[in-house]
Amino acid sequence: MTSMVAPFALDGAVDEEKLSELIAVGTELDVLDFKATLDLSKTGELKHRLGFVKDVAAFSTLAQGGYIVVGVDGKGRPAHAQAAINPAEFDEANLRTIANSYLDGRLTIISASHQLDNRDVAVIYVGASVDYFPPMVKKEGWYPGPGADRKIVFRPGDVFVRDGTSCRRIEHRDWSLALANFREKIRAEAAADIQQVVARIAQTEREAASEGRNRRIVIDISMEASDFEDAVADAIESGLVDAVRRALRPARAQLATAWAGGEPATYGQILDRLASVAGVALRQRNMAMFDFAVSELYRTYKSALVDQTNTHAQYGREREASTFWREIISRVLGILAMAVREEAWEFVRPVVLRRIGDDVYADRSWFRHAITEASRAGVLVSADGQPRKGALIRFARSAVTGSPVLHEDVPVEIMEHDPEGEARTDDLLLDSLCQADFLWCVVAVADAGADASTHDFYPSCAGFYSRRSAPVAQVLATRRDARHQAVGPDDRVIAEAINLVNETSSSESGRWGQWSVMTDAVTAFVRSATGGAG
Repeated sequence: MTSMVAPFALDGAVDEEKLSELIAVGTELDVLDFKATLDLSKTGELKHRLGFVKDVAAFSTLAQGGYIVVGVDGKGRPAHAQAAINPAEFDEANLRTIANSYLDGRLTIISASHQLDNRDVAVIYVGASVDYFPPMVKKEGWYPGPGADRKIVFRPGDVFVRDGTSCRRIEHRDWSLALANFREKIRAEAAADIQQVVARIAQTEREAASEGRNRRIVIDISMEASDFEDAVADAIESGLVDAVRRALRPARAQLATAWAGGEPATYGQILDRLASVAGVALRQRNMAMFDFAVSELYRTYKSALVDQTNTHAQYGREREASTFWREIISRVLGILAMAVREEAWEFVRPVVLRRIGDDVYADRSWFRHAITEASRAGVLVSADGQPRKGALIRFARSAVTGSPVLHEDVPVEIMEHDPEGEARTDDLLLDSLCQADFLWCVVAVADAGADASTHDFYPSCAGFYSRRSAPVAQVLATRRDARHQAVGPDDRVIAEAINLVNETSSSESGRWGQWSVMTDAVTAFVRSATGGAG
């Protein structure tokens, strides 16, 4: 049993956009299984139902679960040559009933069916076991073989794991990974005890201040997220910004080596705290502290390069570095999305225009660098070296949950939404992430000016409906102050950038003529600013 970094977000989404993201991978992984057909009816071959149960048992042992896509071949293409599936059989209730009849454990199964090239396709997310223990087979599963033979698939007491792209019974060497979530639970409980102590100290200091006594600001990256953000806010309001800088100082040393392990869980919380500082500073419109936090993320980002003027990862650690960059830029996109929702347009360029490389060869934005390198390393959905179907936005939506300030204005029901079928049309967070993505592309193109090309950006927002991105284009077209603060002073350059990003997004989406942010107002602005072109 091995564990790899998934090239897509294991977020439980099963909508059409997620289906596009999964099939773009083009191959099976330990966290992704393609099946040409599957008959789960009571009158169908029992072999199919038992195989599904075994898959559920194995995926449940993975730290974040995995996906099964039914109705496609081994490369993610519609399997027209195989028997069609019956969407009714892939209803969540039915899938849970089948799995629970054989497995003892607390299972997570989410599913939805879609049409792909005139073929029904089912997307099934099997989450990690809810109680942190791998599910165990509770009764024998067999189907009739030749003559009087019985083909036994599993017996009571069996536990299954994923081994590459297949499933097998657990062995002694597998238990460490199979119990990874349980170990993380124990560590989290221990950390919670420490956080309670720190929180009590912080509360004592607040009480001292309310009583007129001298107060110390208590900030530590090990604090619970909301307590940490409250402490940072107090420090900024009190003008004690050095306390924030001191609190973040250990993060540099920890992140300098943590990324080399290739496991985001080992450094995710530290990145969350850096993102929180940026979010708190943005909320308080403190540009100096905001720039400090984003610069710390930028410094951290560059620590995985061969050297500070290069665009390549440290030799032999390309996959680990690319995963690290993906995790950083996911949080940075979340920060930019907050700026969009807050209409804090003056904070946009300081986020976007962080150069990677030297005067000879460089990416003018770390967004472009992160997407390119993550795609090449296979840790962002990619079939041909290019990112596909909004993968970065999916990662960003998951990443912002670690920093409450980055989503405190988003309704709880949206944050807690367990995606089933289509994504919510009122998903404020997803919409703002799409708009932030479109915006960084426009900023990068405008910064390139006459030298701009499609090599300067990649619109991940093209993997989602254009209505999610359109509002920010409308703002740029109709509000002079917003576009000049966010992008720059030259309307012609901005208009040309909007036009190029829109055309590229339409092409990347695969929906020519359907993906467009060119409303009447945007079209009028582009034509006016470019003298009738566009």
